[in-house]
Amino acid sequence: MRTAAVVGPACFLLGAAGGHIADIIKTHNMAPGNAGVVLYTDILLPVIGFTLLWLQHRHAAENQRT
Repeated sequence: MRTAAVVGPACFLLGAAGGHIADIIKTHNMAPGNAGVVLYTDILLPVIGFTLLWLQHRHAAENQRT
């Protein structure tokens, strides 16, 4: 269930980041709503989500061994 809660929004955010990057390359649109914090969060939130999923999976695997 946690994986589903991360994968859906991650796909959306990474797709949005791709759109922002394409817009930056094509039109040189460096507006605050297209580049900057918005772009960084579109990339960092999925990375954080997948990192937390990985840590939870690793923790669960360690608990099963002991």
